Amino acid sequence: MQSVPRSSAPRLTGEPAPVSGGARGEHRGDRWLSISGDGAQVNLLPRVMLAVAGFSARYSDQAARLAVPVDLRRHLPGLRSTMNYTSMLHCDISPSVEVDGVKQQLKQLLGEHAHNIFHPKAQLLKLIPLTWMDRLLGRKPGNVKKRKPIETAVVTNLGHLDSSGFSSDEFSAQDMTVVPVQGCTMLTIASMDNRLRIAVGTEEIHASDGRLSALTKAVESCLGEQETGIKGV
Repeated sequence: MQSVPRSSAPRLTGEPAPVSGGARGEHRGDRWLSISGDGAQVNLLPRVMLAVAGFSARYSDQAARLAVPVDLRRHLPGLRSTMNYTSMLHCDISPSVEVDGVKQQLKQLLGEHAHNIFHPKAQLLKLIPLTWMDRLLGRKPGNVKKRKPIETAVVTNLGHLDSSGFSSDEFSAQDMTVVPVQGCTMLTIASMDNRLRIAVGTEEIHASDGRLSALTKAVESCLGEQETGIKGV
């Protein structure tokens, strides 16, 4: 059995800023939009994080708390698993911070192994039947607006994919798409060959009144001068 270093980072406290001003309406479900682009991007992760923080600042004076999943293979090189991440870095980001500031914060948190924070009480969840967990945490008509997010948004960069790895004599990969996890605000970044894809998704109660479209346009504007487009799904 192999272990990963335990975190020395302090835990963040307080509630995170809402990504789009809080819940509106009672509609359950999720909605997401896809940004497509061409060309290589530099410092893409911190730029997207700053775009989300800047959008959140339209609705709140609080810093945006952004969660970034960390690849488990940084601790176990060569790992082959669909469960290939340890946990997440949680960063409180102000829109006034520069790209280099975000990069430095991520570097510091990784150095402190902040993604390996251990919550002893979380072990008690193993004792709760999954049906009870679903009743406690699942989205129901009575709790749609009461569920409090742990972070403003999750931003994950899946990295670059080579189309040759998905092609054969009978099939040639031409394009790809990425899908965000439901039940939270999540931005999923990936690229294949020279094509970039970013999925921007959130719950319906946070997407209504044009807020998801506005968030997606804010993220698109951080991509620099290249041909981009937004597609609804």
